[in-house]
Amino acid sequence: MNAKQILLVDDDASLSAIIRQMLEGCGYAVTYAGTAEKAYNLLTDQRFHLILLDINLPDATGFEICRTLREASSVPVIFASARTSEDDRICGLEIGGDD
Repeated sequence: MNAKQILLVDDDASLSAIIRQMLEGCGYAVTYAGTAEKAYNLLTDQRFHLILLDINLPDATGFEICRTLREASSVPVIFASARTSEDDRICGLEIGGDD
C-alpha cells in the first residue's frame, strides 16, 4: 500500500522536523518546503493528498498559496500556524482552507 503524501509548508525547520517525524511514524510520506517558492515547485511536480500550511512564510503568505492552489486543485489544506486570531481563521476558511 502506498503512503499518503503530505506537503508540509513552514519556515520553521526545527518544528517541521518534529511534525515530519511524527507523521512519518504514523505511515505518511512527508515532503517539506520552507518557502512558498519551493511549495509551488513541488505542487507543480507532485501530487499530494494533504497540505499542512503555515501562514507566515518569508516569501508569501499561506493565504496566498491557498488562494492560488484553489484555482486548480481541491487537495485538503490545513493551516498550521502560531497565528490564532479569529480573523485569520475566518480568512483561511473563506479562501478555501479546510481547517
